[in-house]
Amino acid sequence: MSRAGDFRHRILIESLSKAPNSFGEPAETWTEHATVWGKVDTLSGTEAFAARQLIAEAEFKVTSRFRNDLDETRRATLPSGDVLDIRSVLD
Repeated sequence: MSRAGDFRHRILIESLSKAPNSFGEPAETWTEHATVWGKVDTLSGTEAFAARQLIAEAEFKVTSRFRNDLDETRRATLPSGDVLDIRSVLD
């Protein structure tokens, strides 16, 4: 059970919108869906070299109050500016 004081991060939930750009080509943009208070925990992080480039990945767990409109098609933006793909939503 999480306490209200644990939810100290303001998290922006965004949804993907597809609309034609000025040339009529399909363009994807992210639009604000909701802003929620949440708790962010870092689970793991890795760095590796591939094709002479450093690739870094981090895995986070984000906890918020229940919302029935969250799914894997959305993404979360943290106050630090980090953008997280939502991989799964659990009750």
